[in-house]
Amino acid sequence: MTAKQLAYETISAFVQRLEEQLDSYKNHINRLVYQLYDLTEEEIKIVEGEG
Repeated sequence: MTAKQLAYETISAFVQRLEEQLDSYKNHINRLVYQLYDLTEEEIKIVEGEG
């Protein structure tokens, strides 16, 4: 494996972890907002485009 390939794989893995962390943070923030506005599960599904 070349240094360029290794760097690409390392950066790709790092970006993937960051994207997963961002998704986790977004979900957590969404849940906090849903609690703040006291939304029901049905209302949450509508907000999330599932209902």
